[in-house]
Formats: sequence, structure tokens, C-alpha cells
Amino acid sequence: MLSYIYIHVPFCLTKCGYCSFYSEKFSLLAKRDYLDTLKQEIVNYSAEYKLSPKTIYFGGGTPSLLSPSELAEILSWFNCDLTGVEITLETNPITITSKYVEELAKTDVNRVSLGIQSYIDKDLHYLGRKHKQSTIKSYITLLRDGGFTNISGDLMYGLPNQTLSDLETVLDRYLDLDLDHISIYCLSLDEDVPLYKDIKQLPDDDTIAEMYSKITTKLQAGGLRQYEISNFSKEGKESAHNLAYWLQKDYLGLGAGAFGTIGNVR
Repeated sequence: MLSYIYIHVPFCLTKCGYCSFYSEKFSLLAKRDYLDTLKQEIVNYSAEYKLSPKTIYFGGGTPSLLSPSELAEILSWFNCDLTGVEITLETNPITITSKYVEELAKTDVNRVSLGIQSYIDKDLHYLGRKHKQSTIKSYITLLRDGGFTNISGDLMYGLPNQTLSDLETVLDRYLDLDLDHISIYCLSLDEDVPLYKDIKQLPDDDTIAEMYSKITTKLQAGGLRQYEISNFSKEGKESAHNLAYWLQKDYLGLGAGAFGTIGNVR
């Protein structure tokens, strides 16, 4: 029986210069073809294994380029009761509109992860993110007003020329957002990404260690408990899906570029 499901949605409006995950340019035709193939993959795995989801995680890419009705369609293919299942949608903040949130609230998605990454405009510009620091709080307000009570935000650190003072500013602003959960990621640049040219501008290991220490101290002082190496949450808002990875549970990866672990086989 497989209970932890990851679904990769590879479409992006633009490719961020640091990202090495599989993605492709968004188009309506490619999206429909992809969904048809994904449905067949779910049907095939359902025939081979008993799928009894405890978590379903839409990652990417930019899963929020799928409409809420398409997300609901995908969830229906599991052909089971999803009551109590943690269902996470990764989002690019610029895809969050009042209409989108209104329709999303009608689906079984109950956890939203926002790809905020930073709260300083120069860093957002460097990373290729299209939102501005002045709009970040408005996306969270839309989600809260739409009834979402489990909202996570991504935070990247170890950026070129980033100082501890810059990081302190970002952490203060993140805490002011009153997020339920924060995932932190140290920027690493693979050789095949455009920003690899800046590899020598990344902070040294000692500075990275200081940054990590500052993050863990600051977030925990702000009421977010560290429950694994890169994730912090309010009490009861831990990601069951993240914990499944951390505890080496079997999980099923669906979609292009996704992988999973079943038994001792990855």
C-alpha cells in the first residue's frame, strides 16, 4: 500500500536561473497532453499497487498553472475518499488571484506552499522571481480570506553577496507574515543552470553556517518549531509529506522527472 504521493507538474511561465528541476514552457496543448498521460500513469499504478493516500503533494515546475478544476480532476483519478488527506499545492505567487483562490477552496487542496524565496526586491530580481516584496503579504491575505489555514513559504539563503544583515531583514519580514510553516533552502548552483556563472560569489561555508544558525534561532524564537533540517512550523502544522521523506517512508512519484521509493528500490 502506498500512502505518500508526489505529482510533478513541469510547466513554468519562465525558467528561474537557479533551477535544475525538470520543467518546460507552458502551453495549453502540452498541458492537456500531459494530463492525459498522467491519468494513465495513475491508472497503471493503481492497478499494480493499492493507493491509499495520506498525503498528495503537487510540486514542480509551477503546479498553480493548472486550474483548480484540473487539480480536482487529477485528485478524482485516485478514486478514493480524500477526507483528512494532506494535499499540498506549490504555487508561484503571481498565479494567486482572488478568483483562483475562490475556486481552489472548492477542491480538496488544503495546504498551499508559496514560492516567496526572499523579501528583498534585489534578491527576487536576481532569482528571476516576478513578484515584488510589496505584494507578498497580499497573496497571503487572499489565501487566508479564502479559508486556507495551512500556508507555507519558501525562503532561500546563501545568495551571492547576501549579508547576515540582509538575512536578518528577510527573517523579520517572514515572521511578520505569520506563516504556518517555512521551508528554507540554501542556494546551490548546478553547472547546467544560467546562474552557475556566479558560483564564486556565493558565501563561503563559514558564512553559510552562520546564516543557518541565525535562521534556526530566529524562526524558533518567533514561534516556529524546527521539526527537521530545513522545515519549521507552528504546532500541529508540520508537513506530513515532508516527514514521510524524512522518515524514509515509501512514496510514489508521478509525472515527468518524478521519482519515488518503493521497498528498497528508488
